[in-house]
Order: sequence, then structure tokens, then C-alpha cells
Amino acid sequence: QRTAFYLENDITPVYVFEGGMPDLKVEEIESRHEKKENAQEQYEQAKAEGDTEAMEKWGPRADSLDYDQTDEVKELFELMGVPVVEAPSEADPQCGQLSKEGTVDYCHTEDFDHLLHGVDGLLRRFSNGVGELVSRQQLLDDLGYTHDQMVWRQIVAGCDYNTSPKQVAWGRAGNIVEG
Repeated sequence: QRTAFYLENDITPVYVFEGGMPDLKVEEIESRHEKKENAQEQYEQAKAEGDTEAMEKWGPRADSLDYDQTDEVKELFELMGVPVVEAPSEADPQCGQLSKEGTVDYCHTEDFDHLLHGVDGLLRRFSNGVGELVSRQQLLDDLGYTHDQMVWRQIVAGCDYNTSPKQVAWGRAGNIVEG
């Protein structure tokens, strides 16, 4: 539905699909897999009990596409004339590169990590033509940071690639980076 909206409004989306995951992210992927399995168990239990509220809670957490479905989605986009990019690894740096090259104007995602990879305009909560635009440069200006300082702040706060202390909040991470 979102793709149809884009096309009807002369917006050309570019879908970026992730390739393989870097070795540094193995622990995070395993953790996410365990959470997904738990969500699937919770969903099945809620379904057996007829608990629609719990089903609504756990269903989206248990849902994912398998490789065959992903290939079908890519094929559908290509048939619609929608560009598809296969990232060599994760989508975040690929989107950053597309942004830096001027290939895309905005990146529609809820993942702020895209800003760390150089995406200039991050579009969030976009539905029916309305959304929130986050400007990387405006964020840097508001924080009084360079891009490198923002990246280090996120590393200290914790990300998928390191074993930072788990309870370092964004504010405290900023104090550490600035200190």
C-alpha cells in the first residue's frame, strides 16, 4: 500500500535489501532470534487461549519474511518498476552511500543508525503523505556535535557491534563523549 501511495504521488522509492550480516553482529542476531522465538511461543499461547489482545501484541514481534518471500517481494517491486538495491551487507551504510551520492532525497526508516552512516534526511512515521523528517545536520547543530562525536556517542551508548555497558543512556553517553 505504501509503495502504491509513493507511485501515485510521483515519488520513486528505492528499496534496499540487506545482504549478509557482519561477524561483529552475530551476538545481536542470536539475541534477536531468541526474542523472535519467544514471541512466537507467546503468540501461539495467546492464539490457543483466544486472547486477541495478546495476539496483537506478540504477532508482529514473531513475524518475519523468509528468503523465498523476500525474493518474491523483490520481483514484485521490479515488475512495478521500483528500483531494488541489494546491499553487500547491512542496509544502513548502503542507504548512507545512496544519500551521500544524491541518489535518494530521504531514507524512510525508524532506525536512527542510518544518520550515523551519513543519511541526511531520515523520514519517520510516514503514512498517507505525513511523516516526521529528521535532518542529520539539524540534529548535529542542535547537539553542537560533529558527525564523529555523534557516532562515538552512539558507540558509548551501545550499538549492535560492541559490548558497551548495557545501561549507558544517551544523555550519559553524551557526557562521556564531551568529557
